[in-house]
Parts: sequence; C-alpha cells; structure tokens
Amino acid sequence: MKNLAKIFFLFLAAAIIAACGSSSSDSPIVNKSNETLSKTISGTAAAGAPIVGIVNIKGANGETTDSPIELDGSFKLVVDALTAPYILYAEGTVNGKSLKIFSSGVKVGTINITPITDFILRNALKMAAETALADWTNSASLVDETTLAAAEEEVQTQLQPILNAAGVGEDVDLMTTSFNADHTGMDAVLDSVDISYDTTEIVTVTNTITDASFEDNITTSGEPGFDPSEELATTAGLTDLQQINQGMDALEALYATAKPTEIDLTAWFNTYVADDYLDGGADKISTLDAWLTSGGDEGPDVGFKVTLTIEGTFDVTGTSYTKGYKVRMTYSDAFETESSTDLFVYDGSSWLMYGNQLWVDVPDDGLSFSHMQTSDQGAVNFDTGFNLWTRDEQNYAFNQRVKSLIYTGPGLPAEGVVMEYRDPGNYFGIYDPNGSGENTWYIVTNDTVLNSIADNSEYTARLYTETADVVSVATSTPFPGQTYTFTNPKRPYLNSELSAAMFPTLITPANQNLASLNIGGDIPVAWSNPDPPTGPVVSHVDLSWWNDATGMNYQTWSDLLITATPVATSTTLDTLGLPGANGWANLFMSADDKNGRGKLNTTWQFSATAPTTSTAPTTDSGGTTTELVCGYQSGWDDAADSGMGRPINPNSFADYETVVTDCGTAQPFTVADVVGSTFATQDGMEKKTFNDSGNAGTEADPQPGVYSDGLDTFNFKWYVENATCTNCTHSYLVIYSDKTIEPNLPVPWLRETHASTVINGTGEAGSRFSFDVYTEQSNFTDLARSTGGDGEIWSIIMVKQ
Repeated sequence: MKNLAKIFFLFLAAAIIAACGSSSSDSPIVNKSNETLSKTISGTAAAGAPIVGIVNIKGANGETTDSPIELDGSFKLVVDALTAPYILYAEGTVNGKSLKIFSSGVKVGTINITPITDFILRNALKMAAETALADWTNSASLVDETTLAAAEEEVQTQLQPILNAAGVGEDVDLMTTSFNADHTGMDAVLDSVDISYDTTEIVTVTNTITDASFEDNITTSGEPGFDPSEELATTAGLTDLQQINQGMDALEALYATAKPTEIDLTAWFNTYVADDYLDGGADKISTLDAWLTSGGDEGPDVGFKVTLTIEGTFDVTGTSYTKGYKVRMTYSDAFETESSTDLFVYDGSSWLMYGNQLWVDVPDDGLSFSHMQTSDQGAVNFDTGFNLWTRDEQNYAFNQRVKSLIYTGPGLPAEGVVMEYRDPGNYFGIYDPNGSGENTWYIVTNDTVLNSIADNSEYTARLYTETADVVSVATSTPFPGQTYTFTNPKRPYLNSELSAAMFPTLITPANQNLASLNIGGDIPVAWSNPDPPTGPVVSHVDLSWWNDATGMNYQTWSDLLITATPVATSTTLDTLGLPGANGWANLFMSADDKNGRGKLNTTWQFSATAPTTSTAPTTDSGGTTTELVCGYQSGWDDAADSGMGRPINPNSFADYETVVTDCGTAQPFTVADVVGSTFATQDGMEKKTFNDSGNAGTEADPQPGVYSDGLDTFNFKWYVENATCTNCTHSYLVIYSDKTIEPNLPVPWLRETHASTVINGTGEAGSRFSFDVYTEQSNFTDLARSTGGDGEIWSIIMVKQ
C-alpha cells in the first residue's frame, strides 16, 4: 500500500500460516556422504495470525540463538551450539497486540509456538514460563517427553469441545503437528481461542465465538475445561467464519497475479459488502471508487493475504441483520503487515463486510513511534512518543459538524491530547494556541512516564462538536457511538534508549545540499539498515520539497519489498518532469520495529546552505569552510554536555561580526519592523512569534515572544540593537530565555543574536529571510558575549507569516 497513514481498507488482513515439518531425533544428522549436517528446529509462530517479531531459543546448556519470523509465520533455527531440552519463545505483535508466548521440545525438528503450546508448557513446568526461561539450565530438567506428553493430553481434554468442532482428532500433537491456513483444523482452533494469564498460576481460556471460558491453575492437574455443550455453538461459529473467509478468499483470488478489472471488482463488492458499509467515514461507493481510480494506491496489493480471527459477537439490534461478529483482520503483502477490527453481518443468506462503522480513521494498529531527524547541517535530534494521525478522508466527520477530537490513555495527559480539525486537510492536528495545529506527533520527553506504560495499554479517541480551544474531556459530551477504543502493543522507546544505531544510515545522497538531489530526474537513494539482522528494515522512502515559483509542495515515494532476499538497501525516486526545490527538501524513511514499538522514522533535511561533505547521523559536520566568510558555520555536537550540545568549532562574537559583514547584505531594522510578526522555518516545523506588550524592545525593556515547534512551546524575551562593528549599519535581533522566563527550557540559559538578510520578497508575509545567528548557552564556558569565544555561528532560512 502506498499511503503511510492508516488507510481505510485495513480490514483486509494478513498472512498465511505455512505447513511445518515433522519432529525428529536430537542426534546429529548425517547425509549419504557421511557429512554431519546442522541441527535445525523449524515451525510456525502464530496466534490466529502469524506473529510479527522474533523467535528466541535457549538450550539446557544456556546457549541461545534467534531468528526473525517470516511473513507467513514460519521460522527456522540452527541449534548446533544448543543442547536439549529447548525452550522457545516468540516475541512481537499479532492482531494488533503485543505478546510473548512459549513452547518447548526435547528433539530437533518441528516445534510450533502458539498460545496452546504456551499453555501446555506452563502445565508441564507447573510454574511461569518466564521464570523457567531465566533459569533454564536448571529448569530444563522439569521437561522431558513424559511431562510434555502428560501436559499435552490434559490441555487436549480441556479444549476437546473446540477441537472436535474444528475436526482436530485426539491423535494430533498440539505442539508439533503441521497445519495450514485453510480455516479448518488447528488453524480454526487458533482463530477461536484466547488464552490469557491474570497471575503466574491462573490461566483463563476463552472461546471467542461463544464468550465461554474456564480457569486453569497450572500448579495442579485434572481441572475441568470447556463444557461439551460448547461444541455445537462453536461448530456453528466456525462455519460462520469459514463463510466469512469465502469472501476474503475470493478477493485474494482477484488480486492473485494482477489488479482486477472494474467489472470483477464491482461484482465482488456487490456480493460481499453491505450497502450500509462504513469504514473510517468511507462508504461502499466511495471505497469502491477509491480502489478503482487510485491506480491501486488505495486498495490491496497483488498477492496479498488475509487472516481473520473472531474477537467476539456484534450486537445487531436496530439493524436489518440477524447476527454479527467483531473480526480482527490482518492484512499482509510484500510491503507491510497491518491489522484492524472490523464488523461482519449476516442478512439471512450471506455474510457481508460492514466496515468498522466509524466516522474517521484512527491508528488502531499501534500508536508508538520514534524519530531521528538530521538537519541540513548534520545536527541530530531524537523524538519518541505517540503518532495520533487521524483522518477524515471522505469529510464524513466534517459533515457531522465534528470540530475536535481528544485522545486519552497511559502516557498522555490526564486531560487528554486535544486535536483540532484541519480544514482543508481532512485530518486532526494537535491543538496549539500559539502554532498551526498541524502536528500529529505527541512527543514524550519524560522517560519515567514512558516506562510506566504497560504492554497492550488501552487508548480512547472521542469526537466532539466543540472547537479545540474550549473542548474538555471532563465537561464536553462526545458524539454517541463515536468513542474509539484500541490497544497499543508496546510503549514507545525511552528517550534514553534511542541512538543512531537503531535507525538507517544514509549513504546516497552523499551530502545534504539541494543540488545533489537532482530533482527533476531520477534520484538514487542508498542506505544501510540497522543491526542486528533481526532488527527493523526500511520499507518506505519518501521525498518532499517546496518550489517557490509554483508555491506548492511536491512528493514522490518508493515502497519496498520487505520480503526480498536480501532486503532492499537502495531505491530510485522518480521526479522526472517535476519542478525543482528552491529552499528545502526532506528525505523520509520508515521501518517497522520487530519489537512492536511501531514505526522507526528517519528524516534528512536538505537545503542550499547544507555542508558539501557527507554528514553522519551523530553530530553536526560543521561549516563548509574554516574561513570566516559568508556561509561559515561552527558546527554543532548534539551529544556533548550530556545532550545539551555545544559547538564543534567555537567562535567569538567578533568572528560572527566578521562573517555577517562579509555577507554584505545584512539589514537595518527597528522594533516596529519586528513586533507582531511570526517567522517559521520553511517546513513550518518551528515558529518564533514576537509579541507586543507595550515595552520599548530594548535590552533594558525587552518584549515577550513565544517559540513553538508544534510539540513544545517556550517563552522568551527579545529586543533590537544596532551592530557595533566598524562601519556597520545593520541591526541585531536578540532573543533570550532562562528558567525564570521559561521553566521548561532544556538548558538553564540561552541567547541568540540574529542578523537578517531578505533573500526573497520585500518584507511582507511570505518573504524569505536568511538569519545568521550567534548562539550562547549556559553550558558554554564564557557567558559574556563581547569577550567570550565559545559561541556557535550558524544560519537558517525562515518565512514571514
């Protein structure tokens, strides 16, 4: 799929579970040439759908190894260095939730990892599998063929009504028997069973079709399981699921080798989609039209697979339908795996897709994200938190007079995060009274808050008629039926966990000058993926830029085959025939984290003033020259002074005046030219507003101002002064702040001196200004501007708003 935002057809869900081999002896394997072959363990890691993550294994000798889980749920481990018995666990996400489930075996060959193998192992150990893993060199003695067989037999007895309903006989080994994703047999059992652990001893097993459940104490044996009366109702439910899957199978067949024709796709919609279908504001007609007219960007990709898991029944009271189910649907193709919960309804003769009946698209496949941004000067910043991207693609919510949305949940403020409707734009941005409200990333800088967030925490989004400046979760009433609740598989990464090694490293382009991008032609892009091999890989590359002549943003992208061997480390972006970039461009990459922590995003910024040499994503590479001439920059070490940063090549204020003078175009101006103005970076991410409180705007009587980057807001004070260098006629705009002005300031004290050059326009709104800046901070050695020699010289282009 080509759209990174949550696309409304996420109900098309995920991967096929591959067949596994048979078990064998743990003795060395010898071929006909008398060569000893590697010992391997393979199987399927699935919980109703393939697990997206990693399989780990530990031997009785304490040795470990791991392997990524393939898109079809299969895995293979070479265990030459390990001795039996083995303990395995799969860690990742499935059906939109984070999980860690276990299995075990005493022989190489086939060992599956499913919620049922986890249940069996805990019964065999008579203790928590996590506890056994931590001390496996001793706990391994608790597992042998006899104990595993006894535990497997007990679990078979407890699950027998569901096993019977699915046609799974008593001769099936629940840990090693092969199964396929054909909605029958073991696959059907996994589709309809939920197993959870409220304590280390008590296991709750639920039939999601009937909502019946039983509890098992793993420290005892012989406990009852499902009542035999469950079999009939389960059989009916599994039959319903098979009928629902017929529609999905038909859609898979349409996209098996190529995009379907308009006639064939329309026929499928008319057969399998309800007339009152609604999904994220998109109805049946608009969804079909989008799939037909978007060139395939808003529809399934060729060769996609889908897995359905029943989450529970759906109350159809008040509708014309006789029954319904909530179904977790996991969509998978060669580019991505995504899942969402959708509804299916029965009209008396057919099962029909009903959508999610929601007005907007919410990111119910996970909120966590982390971001590394490398500026055009090489300075690196990390962000971590929640991506609250929410869309109203079809203006459905707008037409219902929705004005705002509030997200609540762990890690967010008690009053929630208020989002304002962006019109035009058809999406919600985080409300900022001092900013544009365009941002959707809620950044969390407090690691204590982040670390307190549990796996699979629940989040809620509510729609309101009130505008964002007055709406309140405590006093406002949300739209009935439009409160969305979903889980986030894993908390975001801690700020302290983030490092450049987690993100891709850019190789080509070799520098961050706009001229190197060749916009208007083919742009080769190359990178190295993060280590280790089981880590995330780049799945999407995106380039956006601005053209002054047309006054428009442009974008081109490339989605990558994450199933390719070897994985992609290069692509070519096509910008043939498109206007060039005048001031800036951003190269964006995205990778899915196998630990379930959402997206790892990377942005490289390009500008006409960027260094001409390659910039590594660790520190600022410095200026383009060591001479104090126009264009000189000190460079910035982002990691210095415990993250407060400091210049790589410190300079004095006299050096700064030399650079400004060499530019020859610095402007004289007064307080009246500045007051009431707002200046923003060309990408709109940072803004400085110079307010008027009636003060003189001198050093002795400064004016107030506000800085905002869409995430954080800081107060500062500002004044205008005349340059004092010989024969200089220009002015300086000075802004400063400290903990008394802004308690949340990242450093105790800072000051920036700006010299301005108008490079496009006459000073009215829309004019572009080049600011040469001299920065001082409290962590620098000498805080006196006139005599100090440890400041930073840098430049930035900003647009008057």
